[in-house]
Amino acid sequence: MWLGLSVFCQISFSQAKIAGKVQAPDLSPLQDANVLLLKAADSSLVKGTTTNRDGQFAFSDIGPGEYRVLFSGIGFADKYAESFTLQASDLDLGLIPMTSAATQMAGVTVSARKPLFEQKLDRMVVNVKSSITNVGATVLDVLERSPGVIVNRSAGTIAMAGRDGVLVTINGKMTYMPADALIQYLQGLNAANVEKLELIPIPPAQYDASGNAGMINIVLINNPDEGFNGNAAASMAVGPMEGTQPMASINMNFRKGPLNVYGSYSFSRLAQLQEGHILRTIEKPDGEHTVETITDRDPFQRNHDYRLGLDYAINRRTVVGFLVAGYNHKWDMEAQNYSYLKVNNKIDTTISIANQEINYWRNWMANANISHTVKDGESISFNIDYLQYKDSNPTEYQQQYTDGEGKYLFDQNMNSGKETVINIWATQLDYTRKINEKFSLQMGAKATISRFSNDVLVEKEENGQWVPDMDYTADYSLRENIAAAYVSADFTLSPKTSGKAGLRYEHTTSNLGSDQKANIVDRKYGNLFPSVFISQVVGSNNRLNISYSKRITRPTFNNLAPFLIFFDPKTFISGNPALQPAISHNFKLDLLLKKLVFSVGYSYEKATIGDFQNEFDTANNVQTIVAQNLDKSNLFQFMATLPIEVTPWWTSNINLGVYYQEVSAHLKNGQVKEDQWYYTISGAETFRLPKKFTLELSGYYQSKSLFGVAVFNGLGALNIAVQRKICKDQVSLTAGVDDLFSSGNKWVFYSEFPQEKVSSHTSIQVSYRMYKVGVSVRFGNKLLKDKRERATASEDERKRVQ
Repeated sequence: MWLGLSVFCQISFSQAKIAGKVQAPDLSPLQDANVLLLKAADSSLVKGTTTNRDGQFAFSDIGPGEYRVLFSGIGFADKYAESFTLQASDLDLGLIPMTSAATQMAGVTVSARKPLFEQKLDRMVVNVKSSITNVGATVLDVLERSPGVIVNRSAGTIAMAGRDGVLVTINGKMTYMPADALIQYLQGLNAANVEKLELIPIPPAQYDASGNAGMINIVLINNPDEGFNGNAAASMAVGPMEGTQPMASINMNFRKGPLNVYGSYSFSRLAQLQEGHILRTIEKPDGEHTVETITDRDPFQRNHDYRLGLDYAINRRTVVGFLVAGYNHKWDMEAQNYSYLKVNNKIDTTISIANQEINYWRNWMANANISHTVKDGESISFNIDYLQYKDSNPTEYQQQYTDGEGKYLFDQNMNSGKETVINIWATQLDYTRKINEKFSLQMGAKATISRFSNDVLVEKEENGQWVPDMDYTADYSLRENIAAAYVSADFTLSPKTSGKAGLRYEHTTSNLGSDQKANIVDRKYGNLFPSVFISQVVGSNNRLNISYSKRITRPTFNNLAPFLIFFDPKTFISGNPALQPAISHNFKLDLLLKKLVFSVGYSYEKATIGDFQNEFDTANNVQTIVAQNLDKSNLFQFMATLPIEVTPWWTSNINLGVYYQEVSAHLKNGQVKEDQWYYTISGAETFRLPKKFTLELSGYYQSKSLFGVAVFNGLGALNIAVQRKICKDQVSLTAGVDDLFSSGNKWVFYSEFPQEKVSSHTSIQVSYRMYKVGVSVRFGNKLLKDKRERATASEDERKRVQ
């Protein structure tokens, strides 16, 4: 198929040379500037190079056609040469003067191939489409491969730079999702819908202060081209343990005159058998008591995601916009569990548990916005959002008890259910003014109103009748209001020194109650959150960045609301209404040596929220898994991002991290202090082969580290893919293998409490190797137009649904 299509699309042409020289603002030759040769029609990348010590560059063996050239460098504004027509003869573009970044004007958005990782002043950018192993992947897969990001699918958490409490936003919009809903959403979102990920360890003041580990912003595709255009993608993956993963997506955009209409839809269905093992041991006077659970699970997840938006320019200064988006995700699992209650390694009781669980999340949101440019350098915008989440989570348990010799004792059937509804209203007003070339000011205010209800039912079958267990059955409601205001300034102190400083104030009121008890939680508190960034250019192509911010992690809605989920009759997951917010102070130093990035950081957090921590009732050998406040935690980190062009056809992107964690806590089972050194490595090796083939190896590994006061073992994955572009690069064909050694999602946790003589060990394999093929097609007009960049009022809210 590839051979036939390539013959059909093949074009022959003669060759020519394009050359020129790049000059710094002080008129000296600019070495190591990036030079990209782009097609004028669609800005796709033809070739890339860097300037030599004399500022010179050259592209050889270029065919006739319409081209343009993009010049960029650290500390300098991007510059585009005028489009030109190349004939058979060589072309000299002459002298190209660059200007400092402080005087950069708004440019044209291009679709050139970007580096996989880009370091900005306050964030690391992961360009999703620059890695072919991301074809047929989900956004959760891409996050796992990103620098410093750890996805714990078993516990439903995402950590960055060694710390939990990441704020995940979509196009800058807070998600407000519960942990299981967020993981489910990201696992169902096709990476083909995503333009880039922004990893922001210290977010500036205009963003919510939530998320002690910083912020991950997922930027969905929004095509800026004139006319009708878009792209469609489809993939299929299969693997052992009955693994299947069909995915399809389409993004479309229509832009004409003052009107822009855009939308996207994606579908996926993920299925693969899972295996798990839980072992808990308690030392008692009469010997060793253990509970061992073996689980075989057969889950699938079906996902629909959609987005439809419209922007209309009333005049050249005023734009209004509307956006509707949502998803429908259903996770369904059948499982067979066996729990063995042992004394001195001899089985006392066996419990066979057949259960079926459904976790069915639905979401929709609507946004209206208006932005107005008062004059050049001065603008104001207003957003109003409404979001609704609904979750149905019924679970059935059919339990059969036998004694140590396998003789039947009795049956016990039980149901649990949870109906969750979350309604959120958010409004935001932002004002920006450029005072002069060296100083600009931003300020704004935001109000968020959240209403959460959680109707929990636990019932047991007795004599053919279902009887509610009133110890665990109740209807909970949470009301939370957050009011915020911020001021922020960008400034240039000298041609080589610039910065950003901001101050944000947030006031929170929270009230949690139930139909049985009012004011379970009733809090009012306010906090100031400063942030500062300083950037210093060192030499011609190096930069030093220093940053600090204060952040807060509020308890998620589900963590606060009391509930109970059963693993077996001796193991539960529960909520904790006593959880308090955690406050952190974060420091970071970045050194950019040309394209290489080295970072050191330190974070101190008080009242750290540890998700999925263990509590033990030693008298009854019962384990409760619950979020808890730890006393404090310290994190020291070193990170390096090493993009290296080994040869013109081999590009290497390596990310290294070394961390030291300290955690202390007073828990129900005693005081605990833990510390741990660990390291991470991730990256991609890309090989550009003849005839438009590309081969890529990507992967990640994390050594043993801490999860609250628990320890989990190291894990990692290796992925491989090959891609060929055909039909004038409009069609991409990809084949590959994800998680080649089935090592990426085997999660092993353990915790020990010597004072109580208790230990717990959990192991679960949630996915295995997958073989995949995919196709992506770009269609429509490719005339570039400026893209409207905007965020909505609820950018920072969605993660609170966790």
